Amino acid sequence: MKFIICIIIYLIPASINSQIIKGLWKGSFEVNQEVEKKVSINKYNFEVQINQINNKELTGVTYSYKTKEYSAKATFNGDFNLVNKTATIRESIISDVEKNANSDVCKMVCVLKYSKNGNKELLTGVFTSFNQKNNKFCYAGKVYLEKVTETFFPKEVFIKSLPKLKTTQLSKNTINDSVFKKIDKISIKIKDSVVGTIKVLNTNLNPKIIALEYNLPKEYNDRQNKLVEKLIINEKDVTVSFFDNGIIDNDSISVFVNGQLLINKKMINYTPIILSLHLTIEKPIIEIIAVAENFGAYPPNTALMILTFSNKRYEVPISTDFKTNAKVIIEYDANKEILIQHF
Repeated sequence: MKFIICIIIYLIPASINSQIIKGLWKGSFEVNQEVEKKVSINKYNFEVQINQINNKELTGVTYSYKTKEYSAKATFNGDFNLVNKTATIRESIISDVEKNANSDVCKMVCVLKYSKNGNKELLTGVFTSFNQKNNKFCYAGKVYLEKVTETFFPKEVFIKSLPKLKTTQLSKNTINDSVFKKIDKISIKIKDSVVGTIKVLNTNLNPKIIALEYNLPKEYNDRQNKLVEKLIINEKDVTVSFFDNGIIDNDSISVFVNGQLLINKKMINYTPIILSLHLTIEKPIIEIIAVAENFGAYPPNTALMILTFSNKRYEVPISTDFKTNAKVIIEYDANKEILIQHF
């Protein structure tokens, strides 16, 4: 009987603690914008109502607003990693938009780390965003949220059902780098995020792949080119963007396309490094190889590669070091459905 009681005592707290991010969150996000080759920071208020289902699945709504410029509500879905306490939030439908002529309507993808600072519960991290109409990159930046008990916006049903807690007051803290230095580098593992239909094939098999393996410069010869993804697309034009997929820590990469150096020792951050590639019937295959030039502050070197073609977008997290490069193959076939293979 004592043994059974002990199990109950230890299991109950585990269940309670796993629902840590369900609730109201209030704070801001900062947008990094480049105007006339100068980077400016634009700050927006940000509120999130999170429902946590079966510990891992997330749903809810977000409210973004800035006086006289922009306000919008969005529904989202996502997931929560119980091991590293990282939440991924993907906005899906944006509504109730009020904006001026200079503002775009963009869906956000946030990757946020849960932490505690005294009595404050925090979600801090980074985001990228894409235009709701054409799926093109909008902007990226940082997010800072504190858990609160009150909001000016209508409460969702799952928020109304929460037990009433002591009212908390949002601190006057703004986003600053000291907050981010306290947390581990976030590794984004975003699920396939596309507009349209794409068949995704997870496989451990070795399908027939034209492994082009163009020769790289001598300094990279001792590194293995690890195949991460193969995509078969029915569009000739594809845009490839590279971001840092965590806290900006000075990761630098070089990128070769069919053996040609197109990105040379560039630091990746919130502002994308963009390549515009074209496939043809005569040359239907492109081989992209990303190589690490350093490890930044937190090894290994990690990046988020975003492929955009037609009205579809596909995200590929890549990781490289001084032994392994990341390879992605894109093949054009106008007569086939879009197919993606993970390796």
